[in-house]
Amino acid sequence: MLIHIYYYVLGYLKVRLTGYSPERFFNLCSNREIEIREVKADEEGGYVFLIGKSEYEEIQPLLEKTRTHAEVIDQYGLPYFLHRYRKRKLFFLGFLLCLFIVYGLSLFVWDIQVTGAHQYSKEEMIDYVQEKYLTFGTLKSKVNCAKMEEDLREHYDQIAWISCELKGTQLRIQVKETLKQNEDVKNEMPCDIVARKAGIIKSIITRNGTPMVKEEQQVKKGEVLISGTIHIYDDTNTLLESELLPAQGDIMAQTVYAYEDSFTMSYYEKEYTGNKKTYYGIELLGKSYIPYTPKDSYQSKDQYEEWIPIRVGHTYSLPIAFTRYTRKEFKPVRKQYTKETANKRAKERLQKFIEGLSEKGVEIVKNNVTIVVDGESCRAEGTITVIESIGKIRQIRNNSGGTTE
Repeated sequence: MLIHIYYYVLGYLKVRLTGYSPERFFNLCSNREIEIREVKADEEGGYVFLIGKSEYEEIQPLLEKTRTHAEVIDQYGLPYFLHRYRKRKLFFLGFLLCLFIVYGLSLFVWDIQVTGAHQYSKEEMIDYVQEKYLTFGTLKSKVNCAKMEEDLREHYDQIAWISCELKGTQLRIQVKETLKQNEDVKNEMPCDIVARKAGIIKSIITRNGTPMVKEEQQVKKGEVLISGTIHIYDDTNTLLESELLPAQGDIMAQTVYAYEDSFTMSYYEKEYTGNKKTYYGIELLGKSYIPYTPKDSYQSKDQYEEWIPIRVGHTYSLPIAFTRYTRKEFKPVRKQYTKETANKRAKERLQKFIEGLSEKGVEIVKNNVTIVVDGESCRAEGTITVIESIGKIRQIRNNSGGTTE
């Protein structure tokens, strides 16, 4: 890749070689360390190759010596490009202005990406970040990722680990809602591992730090499980010093989830008529513009929005996007669940909830959920006992109340 850029900047030529002794010519070039690339024989008995602009001047004596002839077929690279368009000053001014605008836009945050969130929606987390920390178009130099990470961990109880970083013009937020066994996350700041919820400790393995709880011990939310502070004592049990480090370990605990779900026995089902209308909008610098909104006479309709951002690569988002709006007409048809179908639907919804827990590495121990169906509604209530990882990272605060640097 770098060699291609090098030759493009200096310029290079595509040359066709013919004559008495082309093989001797190539040998002489090799002896004089003149670089020739992509040598190919053509159908007429000659050879075609690429050579740098400066090297082309060096081969002239060799052509005479070997009684060969070199014909320039094409010219490539920046010098020839500039020469070709030397009279088009407005083009170059526009190009430089474009580079200046792109550089200016790269100093701001134009996109927020959230990955790993399940219990909390991406939209919810993005709205919270925009409300508390930044809006689209905020200078990257004003974004404090470390402070944002700490506050997000405090605000969202189910988050065990979070990372905020700036990539290009994007703010990337990576979330882990549980720390599975033997799963390491990159954290170099001194921290404790605390309980993100109450439970009974079933196992604790400490890889770094000081364990603060034992198996079968009841712990409360926020209680320190593995401390990132190590105390060093002398032979007389006098404290010599304390060392701060990032705590690491696996803590599994028995916890209880309260489950409650209900729905009415009557419901409406959508029957789409096939009628729809599509129109477009543009979003520029965080503001939306819809040039034309078609009218319709739909009494019942769904509206879908497809956001199409403009990006250069994966991390350079521009403050411009297009939105496609689609309206679909439907007729609501009233229907009624039978007792059997309602019971089946309640079980399916419960199973989906349990599968969601299992996907996060949660082991189901006991299911105490009961389903009751009456004439008007179907209700599922109870508790689900599980064994799961309950550790979450909390940075160690210094005596002044701030976090350690």
